[in-house]
Amino acid sequence: MFSRTAQGKHTFILVFVDDLLISGNDDIGITQIKQAVYDAFTIKDLGLARYFLGTEISRSSEGTFLN
Repeated sequence: MFSRTAQGKHTFILVFVDDLLISGNDDIGITQIKQAVYDAFTIKDLGLARYFLGTEISRSSEGTFLN
């Protein structure tokens, strides 16, 4: 896992073989990371994750939950 923090903003990258899950509260940072990866590799943005490595990801007004 890679973590980047700047001015109260957080960005996390979880890596498994050739799968990346990029998350955090820094929309600009996430966009910059995705662009840098896109410039180096062929990638496909699958949008909001619902599952990652058998873990369900659900969102609500209370936050994000992993199950």
